[in-house]
Amino acid sequence: MSWVRSHVRFAVFAAVVALQALVLMGATAREEYYRHTGEEILVRTIPVDPFDLLRGQYVILGFGFQNPPGWFEYFYDEGDSVYVVLTRKGRYWLRDGYEASVPSRSSRDADTVYLKGRVASSSAFPRVAFPDLSRFYVREGTRPPRKLPDVVLSVRGDGTARIIRLEIDGRPWP
Repeated sequence: MSWVRSHVRFAVFAAVVALQALVLMGATAREEYYRHTGEEILVRTIPVDPFDLLRGQYVILGFGFQNPPGWFEYFYDEGDSVYVVLTRKGRYWLRDGYEASVPSRSSRDADTVYLKGRVASSSAFPRVAFPDLSRFYVREGTRPPRKLPDVVLSVRGDGTARIIRLEIDGRPWP
């Protein structure tokens, strides 16, 4: 009887370990799926270089389209989902407005993408937050960039985005 109990315990332990591994692999697979199924776009940033004791060194990224104009506060409330309309202007994708929802794919312009954010502040100084785009982790000991890096994003049709890489003068950094 003790032999059966010891094997049942082992089976439960193996199932718990397998479930944890499956959750980790699923989260990783989801991030890779988001990165590889979207359209790549290039945007300008404003970085700061902090350090997190648990996760390591990272770059905080800020984007010009996070700070909408003053009229924004009259249309959106804090916590609302909002889509930033980005239009290709040469090499870069720049803000062309804000929408409450994403139009159907058939009515979109080929040089327009919609980036999903959340209204972080709708007061006199409105701000749109993009939690998945605010940090980029780098190797320990990486020196701050000599110039402001550009960010290559993968943006899916539903507005979700992931960072592919940072670039300086068209070359990957770091």
